[in-house]
Amino acid sequence: MRTSALQYLYLQKPISSIILICLLSVIPWILNGVYTAEDIKNTEVATTILESGNWVLPEMNSGKTVIQPPMLHWLIAICSLPQGHVSVFSTHIPSAVAYVVLMVFVLLFFGRHIRFQETFITTLLLITSLEVHWAGITLGGNIIYTAFVVIGLFKMFRWENKLELKGLPIIIPIMLSGAILTKGFAGIVYPLLIFGFYLFFLHKYSLFKILKVLFYVGLTSLFVPTIWYVEGWRQGGAEFLQLSLLEDIRSLINVEDFRKLFSPIIGFLPWTLLLFCSLFGLNKNDFISTSLIEKDEEEIHTRRKIKLFSSIAAIAFVFLTFLSGKSSFSDFLPAYPFIAVFMAMYVIYLTENKSYVIRIFAGILSTIVCLTIVVIVLMLTNLIDFTHLVSSYFPGSDLEAIKLLENAVSFKNLMFIILFVLMLISLITTCYQMMKKINLKILYATIFLIFCSYLFIDGIIMGNMLHL
Repeated sequence: MRTSALQYLYLQKPISSIILICLLSVIPWILNGVYTAEDIKNTEVATTILESGNWVLPEMNSGKTVIQPPMLHWLIAICSLPQGHVSVFSTHIPSAVAYVVLMVFVLLFFGRHIRFQETFITTLLLITSLEVHWAGITLGGNIIYTAFVVIGLFKMFRWENKLELKGLPIIIPIMLSGAILTKGFAGIVYPLLIFGFYLFFLHKYSLFKILKVLFYVGLTSLFVPTIWYVEGWRQGGAEFLQLSLLEDIRSLINVEDFRKLFSPIIGFLPWTLLLFCSLFGLNKNDFISTSLIEKDEEEIHTRRKIKLFSSIAAIAFVFLTFLSGKSSFSDFLPAYPFIAVFMAMYVIYLTENKSYVIRIFAGILSTIVCLTIVVIVLMLTNLIDFTHLVSSYFPGSDLEAIKLLENAVSFKNLMFIILFVLMLISLITTCYQMMKKINLKILYATIFLIFCSYLFIDGIIMGNMLHL
């Protein structure tokens, strides 16, 4: 029996599949050449670095010296070096590469320790979660920071699991150094606390051994960032050290913003909607279902360790970031891979045992997409004047963006045609699979629908709404 090309990629080339999916997800945004306010700021800093040659404390045209951790600006400047100037393409390379690398490492790491289907769906849930997707397509350092921290944690787990803490793989301090140079001291404090708690709950090492390990990891990880801090002190004096270190300390201990408690709930949309729908069909026996318990005795030990590690990482990142002073949803990003693995297990359980929940979820998303397509068709046929319809609700600048959006919804726009057809195909596929009633295929079709909807939103809606 021949397998389709999609089945072949999924079964035989999962890494290639994930790379392809990640690249496709960032292409519409890059082709539109859209910058958010933060993107513009980072681009200006990278341009200043190239023009001035100062890679430590570049001074902007306004006279303000940039004292933030420099990793993102360095990467943008390095990617722009071959062409000699900063462009839309070169500015998006660092975040796009970090996005792809992170997803590949998530697939490889969990793929070694849990079942393949759980791993693959874990990765797809991450790709189609709102916050991870947004971090991957925009220019901020959030996805870069997340990649450094998460890969560093993966390597620390493997260091204990395979080598029992013998030696110190060089990749660990490299990753944590990168995290420090991207977001400050949170890039080393959080991973060390997580790894320390994990070693403690293993009940395998003495407290002295754990502290010794954390000390060596921390010391080696601070070597490269210390060079930047020392050079920054030479150029900016004591004021630089005071401002940069104070900002780092403040970000670790401030407890003022409670809104972040809801950040993972919003950031994991639309999948949190599925979890919400599932609550109405659960009973007490579902929490001890054998579908969520390992049946292969040979896998129990490793799977328990990976679940323990993921639980500690997810809880620690949510708790520690909640205590910090930053209010951005993206500060929770390093927790997402560890939360997603449990979500994937639960989603598979729903698919196998509570299929009506998956069908309801797919039906809700299909209805939303269907209504969107109807509105687009009405705009294409000029049956509604969208700009006139919303003109009383938006100020002048927003109204101009809406006019650009209406102009983009045209058969003269090649990107619109491609993305609209893809979204239409994904809707038809989801509806067809719901009629066929093959539960796992309904789940994958729903993921495909979400992915194509993101492409359309990035390439057409956001791409034009933000152009002004």
